[in-house]
Amino acid sequence: MNLYAKGSLLGTYVPSTPEKVAQADYIIGHEFASRLDPEQLGSANEAIARFIVEGYSDLPIVAAKRVATAIHLLKPRLELAGVFKGPSSDTFASEGGTWGELRQAVEIMGSKELDPIIVSQARHAPRIAKQAVKFGLDPILPPSLPKDFDKESEQWWCKGSLRWAARELIGVPVLLRWNQI
Repeated sequence: MNLYAKGSLLGTYVPSTPEKVAQADYIIGHEFASRLDPEQLGSANEAIARFIVEGYSDLPIVAAKRVATAIHLLKPRLELAGVFKGPSSDTFASEGGTWGELRQAVEIMGSKELDPIIVSQARHAPRIAKQAVKFGLDPILPPSLPKDFDKESEQWWCKGSLRWAARELIGVPVLLRWNQI
């Protein structure tokens, strides 16, 4: 078993085929990096929102709060299917973080049978996809996900590529122990 999702350390993930992307049922917009001030969205989350609005706004969207806010700033009339509750910054919590967001997406959409496009930072998305499989979903990774880090994030691991790799090297075994990957 490969412990680390291909591309999660280097951002060189393998995207889903165009045919698979075209069959997607909805978008999950995951937050990447948080700020102490909830009004500050962060450059990474703004890039994620821009990616969704420019390429996938015709599908139902469920998103983390900062991504949802950024989407509404870009396209105010776009209605979202749902916005995740709670902070995304606690990666290991069952209610927050990636696992909590996947759980909430399934609750909002009402089914694990629907195929989501995972949209997040390019190094985060492969692990999200691996966790989504564990959660019972069939995730889709689109090409050219944003690669932005947020140097002003309160989360040290979201400030740059080496920090992200260090965090994944430490965090993924914990997620494995908690049966979340």
